[in-house]
Amino acid sequence: MTSVAKVSFTADKTQVTNKTEENSRPKNVTYVSKNPDRTVNATGVVTVVNPVSIGDEKGMKDVLNGLDSKEAKADFIKTRVEAKLKQVRYDDPLLYEEFSKKIKRTLEEYEVSRNADAYLTQMKNLADDFRQGFLSKDYPSI
Repeated sequence: MTSVAKVSFTADKTQVTNKTEENSRPKNVTYVSKNPDRTVNATGVVTVVNPVSIGDEKGMKDVLNGLDSKEAKADFIKTRVEAKLKQVRYDDPLLYEEFSKKIKRTLEEYEVSRNADAYLTQMKNLADDFRQGFLSKDYPSI
């Protein structure tokens, strides 16, 4: 906590008042920061879907069977692939770039057609390619 000196000049005297940072904040902000459990109900956290690695085919299949719509299944696959891509972004930039473009292209196609079957099929194919490390770029021979 820092102190702030406030200097007031008047005709007859100079007055210096020390004011702490806590006193300069609105009272409700101070109350909320000191008593978060009283103002925000932070108990009873519910996990809707457990995190599953894209490499865990059985876990992915179990989660996908529990989801209702094809869009939800495709979006779940997309978020799992994106999560793994973020982990390998700097280790394998070619893989990151390739699959990021594939995801973007698939989303653009889905936004135009709104075909849930095609969206899910493309995301499943993309997940399979990602697990196996397929890239469309060829490396030059030496």
